[in-house]
Amino acid sequence: MLRTLAAALMIASFAVHGFQPTSRTSTHASTATVAGPMQSIRIENHSSRQNIMKRSLFNGLFGGNSGNSDDASAPSGSPSEVIIDLPAKIVKTGPLRFFLQIYLVGEQNKPVKESWFLQNAEDGCLDMYYKDGTGMFSIKLDDDAATGIQIIRSGKAPSLEYRLQESVMLHGVLDELYQIAYKVEDIDVEKRLLQFDDHAEGDDGGSKPTNSIDAARSALP
Repeated sequence: MLRTLAAALMIASFAVHGFQPTSRTSTHASTATVAGPMQSIRIENHSSRQNIMKRSLFNGLFGGNSGNSDDASAPSGSPSEVIIDLPAKIVKTGPLRFFLQIYLVGEQNKPVKESWFLQNAEDGCLDMYYKDGTGMFSIKLDDDAATGIQIIRSGKAPSLEYRLQESVMLHGVLDELYQIAYKVEDIDVEKRLLQFDDHAEGDDGGSKPTNSIDAARSALP
């Protein structure tokens, strides 16, 4: 009798309140619901961290206050100098920029994590900012053979640490350019992404047999 009454009360309860899942099922559903927002928060925090880094580097380089702007490009009149000028016979800018970008992404955490920050500028340059905010360099690629490749340093007063790490980084960039221009033996010379006239002008105004990469390397410490 009591058992029948209990069963009847349970059925009545289900009819009024509906079936309630066990705590294990509820926990699983709750976790699934929270996973989406938590993932969004993590992505948002990562994006915010990048924006803060860009603003910090911008302010250190040019002594300005970029506020909440995400634009970390150099303002007009900022101190800059061409440190490598590398005229080329042929520069296939799109593919070459792609290969250099892959290389620089792999170098951002040298010598320590987050030492460098790579940004693709609106003008097509590859900008590399150093962590201490005192200097940056830009790699400019141009289809015009007279311009070819330029590497430009910017910053009010680049630190000694920056200059040392910049030299290491740019020697690596020149090594990469050398491989692309001279060491891709399975690709015909006229089809390579980067082609040079294999001589450079000597100090006496004449020409001396050397490759253009070595001539550019002489500008670095």
